[in-house]
Amino acid sequence: MILTASQRPGAGRVTLDQLVQHHAQRQGEALALMDAPDRPLWTEGRPRRLTWAQVEAATAAVAGRLTELGLATDNVVAIQGPNASDTLIAILGCLRAQLVPAPMPANWRNAEAAEAIVRIGAKAIFAATRAGPAHPADALRYVAAETFAIRFVCGFGAETPDGVVPFEDCIATPRPPAASARGTRMGNPAEHLAAVTWDCGSHGPFPVARNHNEWLAAGLAVLSGLGLDRESVLLSTLSPCGFAGLATGLVPWLMSGCALVLHQAFDATVFGVQVERHAVTHAVLPEVVATAGRREGLLQGPSLRGIASVTRRADLPMGPSIEDGPRTSAFAVLGELGLTAVTPGADGTPTLPLASPAQAEGVDAAGITFEVDPGGMLRLRGAMVPRAAFPGSERGAAYPLATDGWVSTGFPATADGGHARIEGPRRDVLTIGGHTLSLAALDSLYSDVPGAMAVNAVARPDTLLGQRLVLEAMPEAGSELTTVSLAMHAETKSASPLAMTADAFIGDRRKSARLAGAA
Repeated sequence: MILTASQRPGAGRVTLDQLVQHHAQRQGEALALMDAPDRPLWTEGRPRRLTWAQVEAATAAVAGRLTELGLATDNVVAIQGPNASDTLIAILGCLRAQLVPAPMPANWRNAEAAEAIVRIGAKAIFAATRAGPAHPADALRYVAAETFAIRFVCGFGAETPDGVVPFEDCIATPRPPAASARGTRMGNPAEHLAAVTWDCGSHGPFPVARNHNEWLAAGLAVLSGLGLDRESVLLSTLSPCGFAGLATGLVPWLMSGCALVLHQAFDATVFGVQVERHAVTHAVLPEVVATAGRREGLLQGPSLRGIASVTRRADLPMGPSIEDGPRTSAFAVLGELGLTAVTPGADGTPTLPLASPAQAEGVDAAGITFEVDPGGMLRLRGAMVPRAAFPGSERGAAYPLATDGWVSTGFPATADGGHARIEGPRRDVLTIGGHTLSLAALDSLYSDVPGAMAVNAVARPDTLLGQRLVLEAMPEAGSELTTVSLAMHAETKSASPLAMTADAFIGDRRKSARLAGAA
């Protein structure tokens, strides 16, 4: 599936899954992919240590089984899983089978997943048997039962629920696929749609589509910023179910041929063990973790040479630099549109280089470039920026993609001396860590709370999470509106756990209480 008829000049022809084949042929016995040692605590199975030959065999086996199931070229496969080797191999297997993987945020519940699956017309679901206390493969069976288009639910794990197609043997004991390989794609294979991720706007979640070349351009920013090569060992802490995690983990791993070490969420003890055990040379960390790690001396391993510090709040000051230890490269992620290396301005907040006159007039940038539009909003374009919406995008439920390539990010910004500065977060959404929620949808969620005259959802700054949710509730006369009743109301509507991670002000803005059951 090619989403735009016009190719960029000099577009490459290599796909992401072809890079796996390349590394398997050149360094098949080299270690390629390693799970965290605490994997059994949050998902099924022992930690995997896979060579490039084993990754290639597993990718081919997964692709073969998907083809045997009868999934057609360009069918979409929804994927939900933790930061584990299974999730990455599911993505690579879909790409090899010429399917379109669509990773879904790990915090989505059935209602959100069902809406997204219908939105993109997915034909199959891939899910982890267990992810922490949740059991996605089991839960998503019910989504499949209510969604006519879904033909298969697939999962890894030794014991998959009834009705879930098992794929564990595709990694543990892979066999050459019995199904014949797909035919050659028409045109440039790297210009075909590769993977879809999810962002959120005022109208709720919407898909963001990228072809192979756009993904490779995103990975190149991290590859060059960190100086990765085949001898590197990259540790990734970001979820592979979104642009930031894929662009800083899977894609630069495939481009460099280095070893990739996966880390679920963040645990300082496990991180230290992994750095020492695998002689990690480079690590990708959220900016708040990188700052704390430098301060606490966590990033002083003898093998560590580089740290990628990733922020989603480029309007906030960056952590102080420390001369000792590995070199830190700071990256700002702008929704699902792109990422860029940033440098601190005079007040410590990141600055973004503005487009040159040639770039502003239409010369395609190699990676990403910026300008501030007349309305004071940051917009960008470049080789990593998606140029077309996923088929069927409704008006207002996607990024405003302009014909000249410029795309508005929704971030307010100012221009100053050749650089842009982001002045605040997007105004229509709430961003908690790497997850985004629509403020309008949150208002709608709490619009009919029994005993409440009104409940307003408000985003407030948070030094750890970027933002947090605050609910301002006005009770009806004589009602017993409490934080418990607010949380129970959200639970009955299968709301995201993040929608219940809030401070609540009931009747008096000076009095705050945490929602019952909030994380």
